[in-house]
Amino acid sequence: MLKYYLLIAVFFVLFVRCARSDIPVLEVVKGTQTQQGIIKLAWKSSDKQLYELEEASDQRFYEPKIRYSGPDQGTFLSGLNDGTYYYRLRNQHGDYSNVVELEVKHHPIQLAISLLMLGALVFILTTVLVVRNYLNLNSPN
Repeated sequence: MLKYYLLIAVFFVLFVRCARSDIPVLEVVKGTQTQQGIIKLAWKSSDKQLYELEEASDQRFYEPKIRYSGPDQGTFLSGLNDGTYYYRLRNQHGDYSNVVELEVKHHPIQLAISLLMLGALVFILTTVLVVRNYLNLNSPN
């Protein structure tokens, strides 16, 4: 009779352990679109364990790249080109998280050139004013 109770107790402990959700939940911090090619991904899990973040260009993860591996619960990714990216997370038990889709669409090049030109104009005008003021202060009157 004691064997049955022990067997039931072991079964119950294993069942509770297996039923507990260790599957991490992956999310993109601040939206799923970026114009800078920089994103922050974060995940939540009940246990402190090792994770692998996979990136793919298709939803089926045909040829995934590992972008992060370690115990942290978040990471920054940068240098992303225009396009759609898919991310998923795997914990050390092999369980996969949800799939997150991210769209990268950089600012138009015309905007970047316009802002560069405006910055150059402000720099030149500031330099001219500083030099002019310096010459006026140091000129003999």
